[in-house]
Amino acid sequence: MADVTTPLQSVRHLYKSGHLVVFDGPDSFMYNKHTGEVNAIEDDGFNYIQELWVIPPDELNMVQAPDFTGQHP
Repeated sequence: MADVTTPLQSVRHLYKSGHLVVFDGPDSFMYNKHTGEVNAIEDDGFNYIQELWVIPPDELNMVQAPDFTGQHP
């Protein structure tokens, strides 16, 4: 875990990877056009913040991936 205070994502990179990014105050979000996944973006009045959990590569097999239809396997 790290306390990151610098931007890790750019809107241009997100766009190129198939995302729609909407900045609309408390209703800001990012939408993945390929999977339908929606992630909230928090507006603290100064910065837009997105909480992310990063799974170490050696632990990926322990995570149950969603099927993006709203159904859980």
